Amino acid sequence: MTCTLVAGAALLSGCSSSEEPVAGAKSAAAVAAARKPSPDADLVAAVPTGSDPAGASLRFELQERPALHQPFHVRVVTAPSKDVEKLQVSFEATGGLQLTDPSPLFEVANVAAGEAQERVLTLRANSEGAFEIRAKVTTEGLLANASATYAIPVLVMPAAAPPK
Repeated sequence: MTCTLVAGAALLSGCSSSEEPVAGAKSAAAVAAARKPSPDADLVAAVPTGSDPAGASLRFELQERPALHQPFHVRVVTAPSKDVEKLQVSFEATGGLQLTDPSPLFEVANVAAGEAQERVLTLRANSEGAFEIRAKVTTEGLLANASATYAIPVLVMPAAAPPK
């Protein structure tokens, strides 16, 4: 009879509804968060066009394939490497590209190091070919200012022929 009571107590303790996690186990929320892709996972580093120290990083994502005479969007994210009093970015579309929205210049005051600033550009391609968007990033801080120009490459190809 003693064996039966001990075995029954062990069974009941194994079915306990205690909230204590098992050592080494991860919660479902932690596992889901680890699997969730970063919203910046699709961003690509823009190419610096000079040797000047940038003071900030610039990454971008083409949100759809550029098509001739159709608007397309480019998501641009920049972040200073140090705390800055002012972060300024100006955009210029070259060749057959036209920047249609928003303003080609934006400024943000008092930006912390690594704090991402995002802008979505709307462009239109007037011809096919390889073009670039130039982004000049300027940072102004208490001790130093920095400026660098980046190139964002854009390839506009002929539209695919409709299926027959």
